[in-house]
Amino acid sequence: PGVLEVDINASLALDSIGTIRSAITAAVNDKLNITLPGPFDHVMYLLEGCYVDCGWEAYALVDGWVTVYQGDSYAAVGVQVHELGHNFGFGHSGGLDGQAYSDHTGMMGNPLFEDEVGKMCFNAAKNWQVSWYGGVGEGAEPNPYKVKVDPQTNRSSSFELVGIGEFDKNNNQHPVIVKIETGTDKDYFVAFNRAVGPNAENVEADNEVTVVQVEGGNGLSYAQSYLKAHLLAGESYTEDNFANTGEPFSIKAKYIDISTEPATASIDIIFGADLLYCTSDADCLDDNIYCNGVETCDMGTPGVCVSSGDPCQLGSKCIEESQSCTSCDEVTVHLTTDNYAGETSWDIKKDNDGTTIGSGSGFSIGYHTATFSNLQEGTYTFTIYDDWGDGICCSFGDGSYEVTLCGNTLVQGSSFGQSESTQFTIESGSTSLPTTNPTQKPTSTPTKQPI
Repeated sequence: PGVLEVDINASLALDSIGTIRSAITAAVNDKLNITLPGPFDHVMYLLEGCYVDCGWEAYALVDGWVTVYQGDSYAAVGVQVHELGHNFGFGHSGGLDGQAYSDHTGMMGNPLFEDEVGKMCFNAAKNWQVSWYGGVGEGAEPNPYKVKVDPQTNRSSSFELVGIGEFDKNNNQHPVIVKIETGTDKDYFVAFNRAVGPNAENVEADNEVTVVQVEGGNGLSYAQSYLKAHLLAGESYTEDNFANTGEPFSIKAKYIDISTEPATASIDIIFGADLLYCTSDADCLDDNIYCNGVETCDMGTPGVCVSSGDPCQLGSKCIEESQSCTSCDEVTVHLTTDNYAGETSWDIKKDNDGTTIGSGSGFSIGYHTATFSNLQEGTYTFTIYDDWGDGICCSFGDGSYEVTLCGNTLVQGSSFGQSESTQFTIESGSTSLPTTNPTQKPTSTPTKQPI
């Protein structure tokens, strides 16, 4: 990387911007004896001034590698990042007024034109599109940070969000983006616009829940997006005819807590017959779905009827057919590796005979999950191993693991020595709380070289 000055065989005052860009490319290729982009991911072309067609600050090639700037526009961090966003494949971000650039919660509606101001992220739809934060949305493997919900299938759902600005502190793997599937290519994306860290100089809707809709592409390719709402705690965004279904739909910011690190925002997403407006619990009729729990009025703007959720206790699961709670027999292992993923492995064994009912090893760096169902009654032990003896956090990456029983956490951790074990029981009537064995200390572990 560096700065290179070239003379071009084109007129800045007479030729088109395409001709000028091609002339710059040819001059650089000749001077460096390469074919751009060569070894570079992105290349900035800086024109010393504006001589013709001066109604623009900068432009970029979508899904390309080049950005072009006139005059001193290159000095504004927000302009640079906005144009790089086009290289990443992003479209513009419009606001509540329907204008193409007026979403000032993100860089693709960029309002920042200063040299020293630029701590601002992209909006939820753009962040879904790229591989940051656990991978591209709807990737091959489940991603706890990017979650998709289809309201027409799952008519009521709740999430606790963490903002992009505190993603590095998101040890509990809360979602940072929730995609709401519409059945078309014009989906919604919800995020918590936490105004700290890399998003500290955000301009609009600080510490609010934002709702964005794309004009196409399912959030996976170039598309214009529009800010539909930004919500304070207790506020809701409601549509009477969701995705032309004829049924109502609502996103509510249930609460926002910025007193913790990371701060969190809790949201409810409700669709169809479950979305009933109310002023008291008496307005909410039983939906006859036992596993939804009890229907009550969640007072807000407006008040809507909501279900209390799974009525079963830890270690049990809800069976709709029998309208009862029964012993849980499904265990899920969630693993986020450190930078030395190949050192990590785990297994689940049945205590009475040592039978291995599940195991994992040979991981690539990233997030992995595995689920085991229909476990027989008995006591089991989950053990996680690290060949180097230094656990999976934090000197060489922020790894972590969690084991859940029907969605309820049995154990979670990251810092251990060579291994860590947790015992749990599958019973016909109830499931015991986990007991954790003492962690083995590593023996004379030499220092690794970072990668």
